[in-house]
Amino acid sequence: MGDEVTMTSMAGREIAADRKKTHFVLVHGIGGGAWCWYKIRCLMENCGYKVSCIDLKGAGNDRSDADSILSFDDYNRPLLDFMSALPDNEKVILVGHSAGGLSVTQATHKFPNKIRLAVYVAATMLKSGYLTDQDVKDGVPDLSQFGDVYELGFGLGAEQPPTSAIVKKEFQRKIIYQMSPQEDSTLAAMLLRPGPILALTSARFKEEGDSAEKVGRVYVRTMHDNVIKPEQQEAMLKKWPASHVHVLDSDHSPFFSAPFSLFGLLLKVAATSAGLSHGYKLNRIVGIGQDRTGLGTRDLILACNTIFVEIELGDLSFCFLEKGLPRNLTKLQDPIPFHMWNFRMSPEIVLGKAADWWSVGIPLYEMLTGKPNCLPHFTKQLEDQAKYISCKQRDKGYKR
Repeated sequence: MGDEVTMTSMAGREIAADRKKTHFVLVHGIGGGAWCWYKIRCLMENCGYKVSCIDLKGAGNDRSDADSILSFDDYNRPLLDFMSALPDNEKVILVGHSAGGLSVTQATHKFPNKIRLAVYVAATMLKSGYLTDQDVKDGVPDLSQFGDVYELGFGLGAEQPPTSAIVKKEFQRKIIYQMSPQEDSTLAAMLLRPGPILALTSARFKEEGDSAEKVGRVYVRTMHDNVIKPEQQEAMLKKWPASHVHVLDSDHSPFFSAPFSLFGLLLKVAATSAGLSHGYKLNRIVGIGQDRTGLGTRDLILACNTIFVEIELGDLSFCFLEKGLPRNLTKLQDPIPFHMWNFRMSPEIVLGKAADWWSVGIPLYEMLTGKPNCLPHFTKQLEDQAKYISCKQRDKGYKR
C-alpha cells in the first residue's frame, strides 16, 4: 500500500519551501520549561519545521535558583541571547505561553527585525509590561477562588516580598490542567519548578519607537482557562489589539489538552504570515496508512480553511475504498469514520485516484476536535454502498 501524495501547483511548492525555512521558537510560562512543548515540537519536527524550545533562567534544564533571579532581564536572558545570536537575515515565529508572553513582548521591542510573527497562547500580552495597577489586574493570575494554592519562596528574607512561587501539587491539575490527559498533568507535577515571581512582576519594557508594532501579533484564547481567565485575555486584547484572534476549547495548557488544534492554528498563522493564504488543487491521495498504537507518520494534505499545508499525521481512522469495500474494514459491521455516501462520490474518489472535501475535511474535524463526526453509519447503508461501487466499476470500466 503506497503512501504517495502528489502536488503539482505552484502554491504547493511554495508551502513546501516555506516549511523548510520556517523556524518556530517556543517559550514556556512560569514554572514550566522547554519540556511542556514536547507534543507540539514532535508534530512540527515530523513535518520538517525547525523548532527551538527555550528554557528561561531557573526553568527546565537551567539549574539557577528561582529565589536568586530578581530582575526580568535576568530571567529572560536565555531568550534574548538566543535572539541576538540569530543571523540578521533570519526571522522566527515566536510563540509564548502564559507568562512567556512577557518574554515574547520584550523580544519584539529589542529584535523586531528578527521576528516574523509573535503568537500569544493564553498569554500575558502587555505592550509595556506591568506599568499600572490595571496591567497587574489584567496580566497576573488571580487564583484566590481556589484558596491557599501557592508555595512561596523568600530569597530576600521573610519580611520581604516573595521571590518565587509554585502552585501546590494538589491544586495543579484542578487549576492548570483540568482538561489535559492525566499522564500529562502527572508529568507536569514531576517537572514544574518554582518560578521567579518577583522578577516577573518587575517586567517593564522601554518602548523604542514603534519597534514592537513592526511585529504582527496573533492571540490564541483559551475558553476554560483558570489561570489567565477569559475576561483577562479580553481586557488585554482591548488595550493592545492583535491582528488575529483564535479561540481554543481548552484549559490553560492547550499544548496538552488540545495539541492538534494548537498545532493546526500555528501552521495556519505561519502560512498566513508568509502570504500563503491560497489553496492548491489536490490531485491525489492514495494509501493512507493507519497506526492505531499512536502517532503514525504518513503524509496527508490538511485543509486549514483556504490554506493547504502538508503535514504528517497519525491515526485518523482514515481509509480509502478498494474493490468495493474500505481497505480497513474487516466486516460490513465496522463503521466508516467519515462521509462516504455513494451518491456523493465519483468513481475516481471511490478508486483512490482523488480526494474530495469530505474525505479530507471529516478526518481533519475528528483530529482537531477529538470527536467523531455526527454522521450515522448503518450496516444496510454499507451494503448498498458496496453494491453501488461494484456497479460503477463494472459499468464504467474504471481501472486502478
